[in-house]
Amino acid sequence: MRYLVCGTVLLLLVFTGLAEDKPVPAIGPAVQKAVALLDKSATGHTSQRQCFSCHQQSMPLVAFAAAQAAGMRLDPEMAQRQVDHTTAFLELNRPHFLSNKGTGGQVDTAGNILLGLAAAGYKPDANTDAVVDYLLKRQAASGAWNCSSRRPPSEASHAATTWLAATGLRNYGGTNRRTEVDSALLRAHDWLVRFQPVDTEDLVFRLRGLKVCGAKPEDIQAAAEDLIAIQREDGGWPQAWPMATDAYATATALAALQACIDMPATDKTYRHGMDFLLRSQAADGSWHVASRSDPFQKYFETGFPHGNDQWISSTATAWAIIALSSGLPK
Repeated sequence: MRYLVCGTVLLLLVFTGLAEDKPVPAIGPAVQKAVALLDKSATGHTSQRQCFSCHQQSMPLVAFAAAQAAGMRLDPEMAQRQVDHTTAFLELNRPHFLSNKGTGGQVDTAGNILLGLAAAGYKPDANTDAVVDYLLKRQAASGAWNCSSRRPPSEASHAATTWLAATGLRNYGGTNRRTEVDSALLRAHDWLVRFQPVDTEDLVFRLRGLKVCGAKPEDIQAAAEDLIAIQREDGGWPQAWPMATDAYATATALAALQACIDMPATDKTYRHGMDFLLRSQAADGSWHVASRSDPFQKYFETGFPHGNDQWISSTATAWAIIALSSGLPK
């Protein structure tokens, strides 16, 4: 760890209380239960709201795609319901993207829309072109795409927002705007190289951002080693240095290591992290993570457990599916 040693050794030894001798559940049934619950809550959202939701449309689509890529058979209607909901929202709001107004979550929402659609294999069209246009206009002079809200952990990091925007441009930039897209990705790369992370979210998405922006292999490896260095003894990662380990930080860290340096599920670091997730999964298939953000919309039930914590818990569950899918037997 080059610059992250900012506390005492004791800080890295904080233990969450998970019993190390507790039997590790099988990966397949754990992922199946989680997928079924995520589908239930995503459908619960679409039945009550017209708005697009990062945690109920984008992340489920990415999670479903990861499980399918690992060989799990899923009902195609699970993904199609969320694609239809997303594209209906996008069609309605295309004028807002073309006029550079965007929608509520600004770049985070725009990036998540393209992230989910890309995971589902959605082809570029006039609507995705509008989002690409919006993202190109919203890049800051620094090269970053700035987060517009303060809702930790998933909407509080400029590195995460930059990764989302860069990924959207990479997937949907096409050939007619390739010069603009390449220039935007280069500026984002230069910003990410200079960026100094302050928590796990920053570390995870700096790593992912460097990868999608075409950084040198040695820079990607160095960013991965910074992330590996803060894994705790229980196998998990904390959202921030003084906090206990949890499923959200652990799953996002594992997914980044697999995607960016192709870390196999058999690697000691990855295996230890998966064991943490498998031991901490609730009987209903979810992972409970406490919310750290102030509510800004009227509460409603989607069918996902944990009450006021359901939004971040459903996001953590999606990331856990993504991370665990790497360990599914092919």
